[in-house]
Amino acid sequence: MRAANNRLHNLPADISSFIGRQREIEEIARRLEETRLLTLTGSSGIGKSRLARHVAAAVQARYTGGVWLAEHPRHHG
Repeated sequence: MRAANNRLHNLPADISSFIGRQREIEEIARRLEETRLLTLTGSSGIGKSRLARHVAAAVQARYTGGVWLAEHPRHHG
């Protein structure tokens, strides 16, 4: 799929604004410069998936092959 910005991805559009967590966003983006795979862990319901999608959208220009969301088939988001 190509988005309006002509980048390859399958990221869902945000339906609300993303406020806060700037420190985490910067840390995740920095770590993605060092590795191809990064796992976010924590209690359920704290926004790990939403944070990951937000960072992926923010850094997608770095990746010529695009960014792709891969969720577990039973994930209910």
